[in-house]
Amino acid sequence: MDVCLDTMNFGVQNSEEDGHAQLDYAAKDLSVNFIYTAEIYPVPASDPHWKPGRTEEIVGTLLAKNPEW
Repeated sequence: MDVCLDTMNFGVQNSEEDGHAQLDYAAKDLSVNFIYTAEIYPVPASDPHWKPGRTEEIVGTLLAKNPEW
């Protein structure tokens, strides 16, 4: 069974540290095996803190730290 975590709030509404903690918990404790990285839904592109691709960067830095995933 696929269990998905949506990471759309990573970057502006959620720090990298918080994102890593949530992903770590989701993967290790909740058996999440699918990560959805669309980030535009909750954050208007006009937000000055929004950067395209930031969600993917946050997920990527965690995956780089955990190559066994």
